[in-house]
Amino acid sequence: FGGFSTINGAVQPISSIEVFDPVTGVVSYQGDMTTPRAMHTATPIPGRTDQFLLVGGTGNAAQSWEIWSATSGVIRSGTLQAGRWGHTATAYEDNQTIFIIGGENSGGMAQVIEVFRTAAEGFDAFAIPMTVITASGQTYMHRSLHTASFVEERGYIYLVGGFGPMDHTEIQTTIGVFSVEQEAFVAGAAGFNSEVARVAHTATTLENNRVLISGGMTLSGGVATPVTSGEMIFEHWDPVNQQSAIKVGTADSLPQARFFHKGIRMDTGQSFIVGGQAPITGGTGYTGALPGLLFNP
Repeated sequence: FGGFSTINGAVQPISSIEVFDPVTGVVSYQGDMTTPRAMHTATPIPGRTDQFLLVGGTGNAAQSWEIWSATSGVIRSGTLQAGRWGHTATAYEDNQTIFIIGGENSGGMAQVIEVFRTAAEGFDAFAIPMTVITASGQTYMHRSLHTASFVEERGYIYLVGGFGPMDHTEIQTTIGVFSVEQEAFVAGAAGFNSEVARVAHTATTLENNRVLISGGMTLSGGVATPVTSGEMIFEHWDPVNQQSAIKVGTADSLPQARFFHKGIRMDTGQSFIVGGQAPITGGTGYTGALPGLLFNP
């Protein structure tokens, strides 16, 4: 679905849709979206076997959404309350909802979460503020180029990293914990922080309610710098309070720094890390010729 392409020497978003057939190994053109999109999200719609929700994107696409069907093409479209790109979209199968979280637009950071419901084939009229109310005040959770990892057993979406302000001079270290059942942030989780401030990383939900966070970029002297470090969100038994507690600890580092990569949980329980970009060894610039990696938890 879309993405950036070079047309007449200029990099710009495109609208074309292509589908890969794993049986024949052939990629075929399947029409166009209503508007060119890049840095958007494309999410399978819960309860629908062949439909995808396409949301946001750079430029004119920022405040729009559409539903694309493999059999009928674009079947519905609409307008978001907050334009956005660099956001995340997380599906919750049980309630047949998709949560559109974070991102930014030409006017600043997206300040609300918008909820798509399969039954309505559209978004709620009321959006959820990206703030956590605590005894000491408000903690702002807005961010872009972050990750959103759904831990189904707990019903939590963990929001990790991402730029905080629009000018990209700060990176969020506060991990947002959003409850898909309550459709609200968990207030008691404010102050739950990652060890490394990062953007353009990957976060993969693993067995036993763990989330592996790998690579990305951090700010060093105001300059975005690729990192190798890894972290793990995990649970452990708190003998004092006699309950399970959520913590963040150090995980194995990548053999080479990379960013804008992807992590996929395999049926074996391992995380498969693929793609991205990395600094050229002994040179300048970046390369995308990177090997796939397996993380064994």
